[in-house]
Amino acid sequence: MPAIITESHRTQAAIVRKLMAVHTRSADMIRIGAYKPGMDVELDRSIQAMPALRNFLEQRTEESGTFEQILVRFQGLAI
Repeated sequence: MPAIITESHRTQAAIVRKLMAVHTRSADMIRIGAYKPGMDVELDRSIQAMPALRNFLEQRTEESGTFEQILVRFQGLAI
């Protein structure tokens, strides 16, 4: 994979994985309303990023794009 992606892409992918893990770890607290914003900076960031991440990851079957187009879209995520 290092042959086709840049260090910036690899770094952003690591950030996405971390945000998703933080969100998953606390999903039950969020769902039942036990989490109050401001208690955990990383969790606040993951909650804010999830709509954009879900939109990116839940590509419809009729959507397509080149690797370059998808990479630009990925890099444009507000995370």
